[in-house]
Amino acid sequence: MRKTEFTLSIVCFLGVAFLGVIQGIFIAVGLALGNFIRRAWRPYVAVLGKVDGLKGYHDITRYPAARRVPGLVLFRWDAPLFFANAEVFGRTCARRSPPRRRRHAGPWWRPSRSPTWTLRPPT
Repeated sequence: MRKTEFTLSIVCFLGVAFLGVIQGIFIAVGLALGNFIRRAWRPYVAVLGKVDGLKGYHDITRYPAARRVPGLVLFRWDAPLFFANAEVFGRTCARRSPPRRRRHAGPWWRPSRSPTWTLRPPT
């Protein structure tokens, strides 16, 4: 359980215990809605890497031994992307992306003008 969820449950319990059932339910609904909006607006963000012995890619902060894919940033955004958090998403991706090269590596190489996204809904 997350610390914020635990705190919300304690506040809701205290609201029911001290203010009554109906008022406590209103407090619980209001806090749950506020928490949902906060988590959609600024969700957990992870850069992913490959961990030996585990399938898939995992958060490099939770698995310090994870190896990042050279030349590629695997980025997980733990919320639906919608109009209210689109700007935060763009800024966060730009901050986590490697800087562009200033010099050409060869005649075949051109710097990317825009990132390539593969987005899917969390299931």
